[in-house]
Amino acid sequence: MNPALLKIKRLQTILYEVGKGNYPTTSNLLDKLGMENDSSSERTLNRDMKALREDYLIDIDYDKGRKGYTLENANTEEVDLFYHMSNTLLLSHQMLDAVREGKLMSEHIISKSPKIKFGENVLSRIYEAVVNRREVVISDYFSTYSGKSSSYEGHPYRLIEYLNRWYVYLWVPSKNDFRSLSIERIEKLDVKPTTFERTQALPKELFEVVGLNYSESSKKELVKFRVRKHTAGYIENQPIHSSQNVYQEDDKWVYFQIAVRPNYELKQLFKMHEGNLEVL
Repeated sequence: MNPALLKIKRLQTILYEVGKGNYPTTSNLLDKLGMENDSSSERTLNRDMKALREDYLIDIDYDKGRKGYTLENANTEEVDLFYHMSNTLLLSHQMLDAVREGKLMSEHIISKSPKIKFGENVLSRIYEAVVNRREVVISDYFSTYSGKSSSYEGHPYRLIEYLNRWYVYLWVPSKNDFRSLSIERIEKLDVKPTTFERTQALPKELFEVVGLNYSESSKKELVKFRVRKHTAGYIENQPIHSSQNVYQEDDKWVYFQIAVRPNYELKQLFKMHEGNLEVL
């Protein structure tokens, strides 16, 4: 297997073991990784720990009292993001290997998602532009709202994945504002050789909504809803928002609350669960 993928699998194992809350020691982790308990393996483990902290912003601490590692101070959103993206990466490479071996993916995978087409390898090129901080020119971007095509020149700050669709969060200097653009509606992309500095802070509103869209006039509020017990497990395992928590339950219902700015995407998600979910 590719060395980079082997590293990803090691990082997943480390997170999984530390995340159990049993304060694993260096020796415990090396054993779970199937590595020899020697200085060379310890150096590899230390490099992996450093990668999790610095590259993926996951705080793995060593508790001197318990003599083991912990994720108590880690941001759960960063951990969830790492698992999601690393699993996607590993699966994509497995699928690529299958194609190289002449295997039919349809024999093993059924896709129930809408058929999404990306022209000119737009997704991978946008990703490289984000990582390398390259300016981009997006031409013939079709807006479903206006029914017209537009062009944008700007700085790609982030890729955003929402409900299996990809967006680029683009700072547009001429507008002095960010734009969230659907990758599948980009007809033409030009990645320029010039680089940019990330001088703009991402708006806090982006993290206070379900999905991407928000109105500056909307206010963050505590939204409460209840879900029938037989479907509550799904909502717990697939949270509507990162702020979601359970505050009450009875024989029939589980009561949730989220701190968000209400928007169209939230209403649509609630509508998907109509009959089993009630907004309070």
